[in-house]
Amino acid sequence: MLAALPLAWGVSEAQVPVQKKAEEQRTLRKAPVVEGGVMEIRNAGGIERRLARGRSAAVPTLDIGVKGFGEAQNSWSESFNGGTLPGGWEIEGCEDIEWGVKLMTGTHSFSQTDPDDAGSLYVSGPYQVFKRGIAWATSPEVTVGKNCTLEGWIGFSRNFDDECRLSISASADGFETDIMLWNSGDDTGERPWHWRKISLPLDELAGQTVRLRFTYGPGGKDSFGTGGYSGDFAIDCLSIAGPATVESVDVTTGDVLQFVASGVPDGCGFSWSFPGGVPEKSTEASPEVYYTADGVYDVSLELTGAEGAVTRTGFVKVTGTAPVAKIGYPATFKDWSSRLPMVAPMAEVTFTDASTGFPSDHNWVFTGVSEDGTSTVASADASPVVRYNFRHAQGVGLNVSNSHGSSDVFGEVAVEYDGLVTNFCKDDVATVFDLDGESSFPGSNKWGITAYAERFSAPSVPMKVFGAYVYFVKNDAEEVVDQIASVGVHICASEDGKPGRRLDSMWWDVFELDMPSADGLIGTEFPFTEAPVVDDEFFIVIDGIPARNETCNVQFAMAQFRGDGNTALFQRDGKWVEASDYFPAGANHTSYLVALDMGHSVIESLPAGRRTVEVGADAGEAGFDIFSFFGWKPEMVGNDADWCRVTSEPNDMTVDCIKISYDAMPASAGDRREAHLTFTDGMSDLPLTLVQLRTSGVTGAAYRDDALLAYDKASAMVSGGEGLIVVSDQLGRRVASGIGRAGVGSLPAGIYIARCGEAALKFVR
Repeated sequence: MLAALPLAWGVSEAQVPVQKKAEEQRTLRKAPVVEGGVMEIRNAGGIERRLARGRSAAVPTLDIGVKGFGEAQNSWSESFNGGTLPGGWEIEGCEDIEWGVKLMTGTHSFSQTDPDDAGSLYVSGPYQVFKRGIAWATSPEVTVGKNCTLEGWIGFSRNFDDECRLSISASADGFETDIMLWNSGDDTGERPWHWRKISLPLDELAGQTVRLRFTYGPGGKDSFGTGGYSGDFAIDCLSIAGPATVESVDVTTGDVLQFVASGVPDGCGFSWSFPGGVPEKSTEASPEVYYTADGVYDVSLELTGAEGAVTRTGFVKVTGTAPVAKIGYPATFKDWSSRLPMVAPMAEVTFTDASTGFPSDHNWVFTGVSEDGTSTVASADASPVVRYNFRHAQGVGLNVSNSHGSSDVFGEVAVEYDGLVTNFCKDDVATVFDLDGESSFPGSNKWGITAYAERFSAPSVPMKVFGAYVYFVKNDAEEVVDQIASVGVHICASEDGKPGRRLDSMWWDVFELDMPSADGLIGTEFPFTEAPVVDDEFFIVIDGIPARNETCNVQFAMAQFRGDGNTALFQRDGKWVEASDYFPAGANHTSYLVALDMGHSVIESLPAGRRTVEVGADAGEAGFDIFSFFGWKPEMVGNDADWCRVTSEPNDMTVDCIKISYDAMPASAGDRREAHLTFTDGMSDLPLTLVQLRTSGVTGAAYRDDALLAYDKASAMVSGGEGLIVVSDQLGRRVASGIGRAGVGSLPAGIYIARCGEAALKFVR
């Protein structure tokens, strides 16, 4: 049972399948014969072309553009400002679904986007579920050119996604076949009704004359595809536009540009060059690129499989901004007591620069890293690697700068071998959210939520997870079937950012869940039999909670909604959803109150970082001191040489002296030979190189327990010989010394190693 938490909580696609490839949908038309004079051709979009007698059509000039910049080359547009449905549009389908042109007002007004707005294409469904249906509005024909994009605005509320959805499709054959372009069910923005801009590439439709269809249809919970009801949609400012012409583009560092080419013949490839950009090379037709530093940059394109090349000199002008410092911690889950990000001691851990603004200079400072613990350690690396020599709370600071300014940030980490970890922050308060008066979040509900998942970051080093604690706040269940419902907690690997393969599981029945006491919340323990090892992002998944009814309500705690740091997901209708994507924006991030019992895999030499042992040419035995939090496994030792072998067994302590015996060096080996050994705890590896030198004066008895040294417990004194005795702790730090004898009475309880020359003695205080 985990200690109680202070009582601070309060219960407060419909999809149309693509039946043919774009090539199969294309309508081929015979070219008109030009016999004399000037012939005028007008296509469905009203665009004119003129061909003069006796001359061929000019070959388009190869050029480079950027989507969203310059004056777009519109081939079709519609803003529905005429008050009625424009000519050429057709409405079909269920008569209870009303299509028409409507001036949107109040919070639904479109005038902020279009001051001259006089109407929008509008559709609303019936409120009665038995009247639900499918209806659509189809546009006139429009010809799609190369690199064209369908842009527009759609107004709707995601709160009605279960009841209805709007989709956009296109067809070149009267909708015998079509291509799905967009579905409101795929939107992940804010849930309340607002206008959302769409920008849909039409590359598959290039060269075709098509019609667009806007379909009001089944919502996310309509598994039979019967139809939509209740919700409404507004559509405005539609356009199909080709790439814009622009002399140059001015952007800020980090802005993503999508480059396009015009005048490209069919069937050729692309070889782009973006000096100073990310990436600098691309073979995509429309690559996305960003820049990290001020400057003026060229852009070049060379066609492959066809003749053609163009360079836009000084095409991209980039201006930077002052950076804002942010520390990227080795792991983001937090020590239960201090709520500080937890990292492993002794092992090498990596910090990263998470700053914005692309700083050019970094200045880090760390406490707890120096050997004596009294001074800070600095680094100018963007991603410094440090080894903590001292435990518990340690400070870290970062200053970043570039030519536009500088920024500072300071933080702390908890340096621990093991303990309880959580994603709860220092200011978080345990609570439960009331969804609609009849459902709880997280807990029993009527919304089709069947599982909850808490995301944990990759650890600073591999770690074992022994179990999880989940803080339940209610387990009301009158019916036996609900009382014996099995609530499961699973540790799962991350697959594409969502819970994947299960690594281990544990279950308790509802009536066995621990409830809050007078002192606060109590965690229900779910131990994992296998104690799985994780070295990457992973999830704790909670499922099996019975559905909400008049006699059943099971709840567990979460953090209050906050502005950032979301780690909570839930499964609804078989799909995993981020809590921050589902709830209204602003304060839509949270974490579930889950704690993990874990231990870091730490296996390191003493002193830390020692990777080489040298011995002489004669046969002998060498000692190699290591620290291993979980112990080392003799059956998993790696060795690429047959002239040396590990002869010792683990001593079941965190500090051990590994004995390596080796053969005499034959004349055929020359003056030097190496053996590469690997020691492991089954999670992390510790490499060692044993070097045998013909000219070395080192004897084989180095670093072994020796009768020369003795520890007297009564006097707390290490003695032996006449040389300097050095006493080190488990981290290899010198803690005491003396000539012929060293007093250790002031040292705290622990394991220590005393050395005098080649003699060594391990003792426990």
